[in-house]
Amino acid sequence: MTKDFKILNEEIFNYKRNNELCLMLLRDGTTYSVEIVSKQVSYGRKFCTDRIQAEKVFDFLTEKLSLINDYDTAIKLLISCYKVSLGEMKFLFMVYEKKLSQIQIGKLISEFKLKIRSRVKANKEMKIRIYFGKDTKCFGYFTGTFLKKDFIFNKT
Repeated sequence: MTKDFKILNEEIFNYKRNNELCLMLLRDGTTYSVEIVSKQVSYGRKFCTDRIQAEKVFDFLTEKLSLINDYDTAIKLLISCYKVSLGEMKFLFMVYEKKLSQIQIGKLISEFKLKIRSRVKANKEMKIRIYFGKDTKCFGYFTGTFLKKDFIFNKT
């Protein structure tokens, strides 16, 4: 931390049993980041290329965290998100604990320029593996029933 360290913005999310999370937009000299902390631990800091990107990440996380009512669910999602790139983080928030149709998944594939591998079994159960960019490792997969709106994402 330098003498130029400053908290530019802060949002506090309160949950049951006196649990809370604090989302902070930080500047340390010319470096911008978004950090999430609780009363006990720091869950991570996402470094951004500039202030505009940091503000977008902060606003995005603020919007998404305000929709989550459970502390444990918020922590589980944030831990997954802070281990991945910004694009992958946005993708995780968009699909987390939501049931999607193949059309919605198709829109996500186009929006995030994903590569996929899919398979339909005899009982119409379908698995769609997701790959970001040039990654050869599967980022996660959707499972559901062919042509139904019941696909759930699982992170690998």
